[in-house]
Formats: sequence, structure tokens, C-alpha cells
Amino acid sequence: MNVKALAIPSALLAITLIASAQNADKAQIKKQYAKLAVAMKAKDIATIEAMETKDYSEEAMGKTMARKESDEKMKQEFAAVKSIKSLDIEVLDLKIYGKTAIATSKYTMVATIAGGDGKMHTLKAQGKTTDNLVKANGGWLFKHEKDSGYKATLDGKTVKMHA
Repeated sequence: MNVKALAIPSALLAITLIASAQNADKAQIKKQYAKLAVAMKAKDIATIEAMETKDYSEEAMGKTMARKESDEKMKQEFAAVKSIKSLDIEVLDLKIYGKTAIATSKYTMVATIAGGDGKMHTLKAQGKTTDNLVKANGGWLFKHEKDSGYKATLDGKTVKMHA
């Protein structure tokens, strides 16, 4: 039996299986982003929190927050939001390294929020995130989010963000 003749088909099969597994993982991760967009639009905090690892963290405007602080900030922000008219998240780049992944995405959102003046205002926001995800219990969870390039307008006027 020619060992070299068996080695090539075996190597090709291994490459095919790895590529197939990565494609399945990429599809699962993209579904997580779609699920996240639906949950955010519905202000479904429980679903969003279930998509995070226990040691989840978020980095935005130069400040890093642990999961508890990040989730509390989300609850406060959602309390001011009357409705989210649209929210789109697009995965721009996705690299998988076994049970970890790094994804870069961009998002756009239009929401109606209650202002300090008692009136309703239109918030338009956009930005990019770089997310670290981990595969656990057969699914993908968000471990860390780094927000960059956040821009927002309130009733058409630029909002200056600070930490």
C-alpha cells in the first residue's frame, strides 16, 4: 500500500472538514448578531444578557466596564428609549480560532428617546465594534466588545460623546 497516496486524500478531507466547521461557526455567529439586533430593538435585556459570558466586558470611549456595570448602563439607556425604529448590524470581518472568534461589525440605529426637556427626540447612531466571542455549550457568546467610531445625532444635531 502506498502511504503517500493515502496521505493526500486524508489531508484534503481534513481541510474540507475544517473549512466546513468554520463555515458552520461563521453562520452561527452571524445568527447571534441577528438575534442581538432583534433583542436590542425589543429592548429584551434578558436575551442580551444570556448572550454574554459571565466575565463579559465592554470598552467604549476609553472606559472599560465589567459585565455588571455594562448591563446596568444598558438598562439605563433602554429606560430612556421609547422605541427603536431601526437597528442594523453588519458583520464586516470574522476570524475564527477554534473556540474563539474576533468579529468586526458596524451598526446603525434610529430611535425615539425621551429628553431631559420632557419631549421626544430622534437619535441616530452609528459605529463599529470589535467583539471577542467564545464557543460554549455549542453556541457562541460575547466575551468582550470594543466600540469605536461612535457617532450620533439628536434631532439632526451632532451629539458629543465623552466617557
